[in-house]
Amino acid sequence: MRNENRSKSLTKKAIEKLVKDKMAVVSFIIICIYVLIALLIQYNIWVLPIGETVGESYEKPSFQHILGTDIFGRDVFVRVIYGIRISMSIGLITTAIAVPIGILLGAIAGYFGGKFDDLIVWLYSTFASLAPLLFLLALA
Repeated sequence: MRNENRSKSLTKKAIEKLVKDKMAVVSFIIICIYVLIALLIQYNIWVLPIGETVGESYEKPSFQHILGTDIFGRDVFVRVIYGIRISMSIGLITTAIAVPIGILLGAIAGYFGGKFDDLIVWLYSTFASLAPLLFLLALA
């Protein structure tokens, strides 16, 4: 029994722990559905009518328009579906930019330490506080 725990890889242990967490499994399934929908829309496998329908502005949700229509008569559900791929693209691009920068700054702070570490922490704290400050200024 003890020997089996040692032979398990770190990845297998992490997956087993993740599968036990119900909320993580549900979140993973939702993300997979979003990715699938984005891919189906991107490669024109699932084509939805995105045009306007005259005279049908501000309709209530129905079987024809699941989330209703907007001021121009466009189906809100279709607009949300098409927005998924844009949101996913933005998330992937920001992550692809932020991860290398974070790794580089973390490596510099860890290697040199001292003043470099303090400077990097100060820079991060400054940039992290800008968004909430701008939001508070916009509210004021």
